[in-house]
Amino acid sequence: MLFRLRPIKEIDFQSGDLMSISPQGYKSPRLYYIGKLGKEILLSIQCYSNGVCSSFLCSLNIGDTIQGIIKKNHQFHFPKEVTSVWYIADGIGTVPYLGSVNENHKIDLKLTWESKIESSFEYYREVLEDTPSLGKNINYELVFFECNKKTNVQNNLLKHEIKVA
Repeated sequence: MLFRLRPIKEIDFQSGDLMSISPQGYKSPRLYYIGKLGKEILLSIQCYSNGVCSSFLCSLNIGDTIQGIIKKNHQFHFPKEVTSVWYIADGIGTVPYLGSVNENHKIDLKLTWESKIESSFEYYREVLEDTPSLGKNINYELVFFECNKKTNVQNNLLKHEIKVA
């Protein structure tokens, strides 16, 4: 499930930072990678019926309010002074990359995204396809390993080994 959260007040964060969320009554927060879309926080959750935080988040309705703490994650921020970046992501782990793709339009970016089934990508398609530079210097490639047992990210990257190396 993909969430687009609108902070009540302006906050400083980047794609790749972490959001700490703790449902009311629970002391142990869960950390989630986030993406940045304008002023919105992009958050992707795999819903588990027995997951404390994921079931809480997946039960929210549009307009509900939650509290979270943004934790800087400098090691995961977009690299400076590069000419190209190739992201490799899978499932819900693609959110920070989607934010980076939306924020960085001046360099060549490629996103290879892996999932079991194609329908999983529908959560992310709108965000990715609204990227202003898509098809110019930003491109993406999808890999679905359940549809084709011989396809996975590693095999797909072998097709591009000259560019990857």
